[in-house]
Amino acid sequence: SKKYDMVLLDYKMPVLTGVDLLKRLKADNIRERIFIISGRPSVGRALKDEDLADMIRGVIAKPINFETLLENIRNE
Repeated sequence: SKKYDMVLLDYKMPVLTGVDLLKRLKADNIRERIFIISGRPSVGRALKDEDLADMIRGVIAKPINFETLLENIRNE
């Protein structure tokens, strides 16, 4: 029942991966501005394979440049 302005996920998290959490968000029909952070070059392929690529607004590459991160958020 909560409303979010933006969701920022890391691909690799302690309990779930970002892909696992995106699946849950998709099941709950949550379509906020979602960005995923990853150091994996294959994250785009994983999102396409799981039919989740349309849910995210962008992939933020590690190591994170915080100015670039803020610019991406502001431009959405």
